[in-house]
Amino acid sequence: DHINKTTMSVPEMRRMLGLGKTDSYWPVHQGFFKTILVNGKMRVVIDSFEYWYARQFKHRKVTGEEPGSKLREETFSARDIADMLDISKQQANILVRQAQLPFTKVHNQFQIPKDAFDKWYASQSHYVRKQEKAAALDGNYLSLPQMGRKLGRDRRIARSIVRSKLGQQLLKTVRIGGNFYVEGGSFHRRLDSQTQEPRPPGSRHI
Repeated sequence: DHINKTTMSVPEMRRMLGLGKTDSYWPVHQGFFKTILVNGKMRVVIDSFEYWYARQFKHRKVTGEEPGSKLREETFSARDIADMLDISKQQANILVRQAQLPFTKVHNQFQIPKDAFDKWYASQSHYVRKQEKAAALDGNYLSLPQMGRKLGRDRRIARSIVRSKLGQQLLKTVRIGGNFYVEGGSFHRRLDSQTQEPRPPGSRHI
């Protein structure tokens, strides 16, 4: 009776995951969870099965219980980091390697311990979490690409304007995570003044 409560048959495991007969033996033979032989028949140790289930994303129980609960609790995926820092997944993968963050690969995806990521994040100033950036800017600032589009120019030109002596005099800017942001009020006031004031010969709009 104890064996029946603490283990399940391979067919039971197969039905739980909605797998075919052949597919159900693949995780067994890969050693993802413990098995024992009872009267010549293989049985899966339930505790080890649940431990594996909480640390993978590939298989889902037919009951709908979310897999990977421990992974989400203990680690960030590259996609999580990309979303947090407002960068692409490819950039997040490069960041993981360049910052030499510890990671494991689950189904060929980076999983980075949260404490290791948080320690690295606190040690640098280039990257800023999207929520922190939004709170700091409070919706009143323009990114350089946004400024460029409003001026009908590209980001490179917008950056040169911000860094110019005239731009420093006329525009209120902040720098977060290595990127410039222009306070919208100062930008629009300058645009308004340009439409209202005559320009000396040879002068240029900002």
